[in-house]
Amino acid sequence: MEGMGISGLQQLVEGSNLPESDKDIWLITLEMMDDEQAQAILDSVADDPQELETLTRNMKMKQVAFANGDDALLSQVLEDEKEELARA
Repeated sequence: MEGMGISGLQQLVEGSNLPESDKDIWLITLEMMDDEQAQAILDSVADDPQELETLTRNMKMKQVAFANGDDALLSQVLEDEKEELARA
């Protein structure tokens, strides 16, 4: 999905099987992104819908960690993401 940026990621999210509350989180997040950032995410999730679910879970866990000042949870999420990137 090259060159679709924000609109492409928005279409992917809206057409996904994510719960409406998760779609809303993405739509709010998209408002803070530029096309290049959205395109990078779109490129990484377009071929595997599970990746969108993984990113969503991680994003929500980071929000919980920040809201609760839970450094251990944040560290765990970041470590999990590092391991995932190493496998990619």
